[in-house]
Amino acid sequence: MGFRLQIQADYGGEMLVNVHPERKGSGGKAVLAFLIGLHNHCAGEKFIEDGPIMQEVSEWYRRLEQAYGSPFCSGCRSLLDCMWSDGGDQTEYHEDEYEFFRKRSPGLGDGFTMSDFQKWVAESRERWKPISEVISGVRIILKVFTRSEVEPLDGFYEPQYTELDFEALLSNLELLAERGNTVVRLRFF
Repeated sequence: MGFRLQIQADYGGEMLVNVHPERKGSGGKAVLAFLIGLHNHCAGEKFIEDGPIMQEVSEWYRRLEQAYGSPFCSGCRSLLDCMWSDGGDQTEYHEDEYEFFRKRSPGLGDGFTMSDFQKWVAESRERWKPISEVISGVRIILKVFTRSEVEPLDGFYEPQYTELDFEALLSNLELLAERGNTVVRLRFF
């Protein structure tokens, strides 16, 4: 089973799946894979300590930055920060709805405390970012792909999928911005 991307705008007022405007293959899985690697690369040394495979991944992203000609972590910050996974439950909970959440999610057991729930709800709200900043981050990534000789990186960058997914994401974000939406969150499910 693969991941899908839902682009949520204006606190859930509008939502789009990541469909390419020319109906070319897309869906969001390749966006997620690339952004996970980029997120970990931008995290720096903390991530590299996770072992030799992660060092190789970070080195690949470092070479990508060098080929691009400038660092892109800061320009992609809002894009990275708007990624969200809700575990398949699209309900927008409030901090005082822990018991309602537990009734809807009995499989979590007692390991997910009220404090955990409240942190999760707060984090879900923090994931909303200005759509213009997210669009800017996607444009940077697309420029990286076109300006650089990018070698595939298994599990993180496969040109035939990754580039189409990001083209679809840009198209969908621009459509949402044209419709007057001001904030966005990328929900992976």
